[in-house]
Amino acid sequence: MAAKPDIVVLGMGTLDEDPKVRPIRHIWMSHRAPWYEVLDDLPTHDEMPA
Repeated sequence: MAAKPDIVVLGMGTLDEDPKVRPIRHIWMSHRAPWYEVLDDLPTHDEMPA
């Protein structure tokens, strides 16, 4: 992710404590599970935004 140094990717369950940062958007929504619902007002993107 050298082209996008402001993006951090973490595997689920890898944090021991609250990281004190929160999501700012939902990405790759075109690949989400059919049962997944977005329950907040964050922006959504079908792919990685430019």
